[in-house]
Amino acid sequence: MVPVPELRAISRPALTTSVPTLDRILGSFDAGKVTLIDSGSDFVFHLTTLLCVRAVMEGHEVVFLDGGNSVDPHGMVALGKRAGLTREEILPRVHVARAFTCHQMTTLILDMLDRKIEETQAGLVVLACLPWKATRSSSSTAGTPWTRTAWSPSGSGPGSRGRRSCPGCTWPGPSPAIR
Repeated sequence: MVPVPELRAISRPALTTSVPTLDRILGSFDAGKVTLIDSGSDFVFHLTTLLCVRAVMEGHEVVFLDGGNSVDPHGMVALGKRAGLTREEILPRVHVARAFTCHQMTTLILDMLDRKIEETQAGLVVLACLPWKATRSSSSTAGTPWTRTAWSPSGSGPGSRGRRSCPGCTWPGPSPAIR
């Protein structure tokens, strides 16, 4: 008989927003589970900002893949200040990579995400504004592929107000926008 190595699951408490009404509606965000939130509302951007700050408050690192310039470092700092955290306690723990094309997002997810999660031991991973393919419905363009973002139909969000972006498909550490 071959001995089987013991597997130990590390249990982490579920992440919540700490806003009772939201927590009743959304439930908790359990470790190891994927939660998809698809909406045309800017509320999603505020929710991801809140969850990033809550994860940092719980002592976790955050990995944020941003496909729509939606990361809001100013909002994170403002929320963190309300909880007694400084900019220096929040932003270095949120690791942001930005993708400007479907190819870049695919590369980030398939080739770099696992390594970054392992490297940071992230307690929260946010994939914002995932691109997806659709087909136009008008007869003149039927079958013509186009791209739109899953979380923000306009491809914009609170992070689009004059913030600089990291070019290319790399993980530069904290992005220039949140240094």
